[in-house]
Amino acid sequence: MYKKIITLMAASIILVPSIHAFSLRLNVPVAGTNEVSDCSNCSPKSGGYSVRGIFGMFGLGYAVGTFDWGYPSTSNTTDQKITANAVDLSGSFSFITVGVGSIMSGTLEGKYGYTDTETTENYPATGYTKTLTTVVDTKRTLDGSLTGTTSFINFDFGIGPVDLLIGYRMWKTKFKHKLVGTQKITLNYDPDIGANQNLTTSINQSGAESNVDFNQITAGIGFGF
Repeated sequence: MYKKIITLMAASIILVPSIHAFSLRLNVPVAGTNEVSDCSNCSPKSGGYSVRGIFGMFGLGYAVGTFDWGYPSTSNTTDQKITANAVDLSGSFSFITVGVGSIMSGTLEGKYGYTDTETTENYPATGYTKTLTTVVDTKRTLDGSLTGTTSFINFDFGIGPVDLLIGYRMWKTKFKHKLVGTQKITLNYDPDIGANQNLTTSINQSGAESNVDFNQITAGIGFGF
């Protein structure tokens, strides 16, 4: 008799989520554990959201994760950010939900550019000045697809029909980037010797493959139906 009671109690604890035929949950990041390995003065941040439908013990979700490198305005690279879109599957056991998913698509934004000026006095002869100015103006975008995985764990604190959620989500992304834009070279002589030049060329340059991992502490709310 006692064994049966203990077994029923254990089963009821494990199967708590199944008392609702359906529940809907929304999570958003509230903090991140992020860093940029090659930029000591960057201020990285992440964002996004996830929406999840749970049917008994099993759930299907859609998550969006963003990561902004936070390069300073004085850097050649600015406004660089990735957005990853993922679908994941989850299982709920008592007050814990765990899940894994695959990144289906994504985007990369950002700018890369600089202005470099070289001035040479007394060239090509005494009293002359040569000025060579190079202006690079490009946007950073994906070269192919953004891929990777995401996984998470949520803790559910139920208050009546409302669930308060706190969790931890991990993103692992892989992608290649490319620079698209222009390079403008201007050559001026002062006084003018009739050899001033302006040359503008297009840039479409692929970069190396990158792996960016970022983690998020999340909070959310859920409703059972």
